[in-house]
Amino acid sequence: MVNDYKCIGIVYRRESDSSVVANKWLNSGVRELLMNPNTTQAAVACVIAGDGTYYWTLNYQ
Repeated sequence: MVNDYKCIGIVYRRESDSSVVANKWLNSGVRELLMNPNTTQAAVACVIAGDGTYYWTLNYQ
């Protein structure tokens, strides 16, 4: 079975502090998207590359 999950993603990088990333998202146009009652799901992930660069993603639907 294939799950047809459509989402939009926002990526920030090089921020090691999750609160800095969250504040950037909340102080940008992303805030309106997250507060929209039609946004019903969200997921956040962070990956640290071999060179120490942080990659953050926020996917929402």
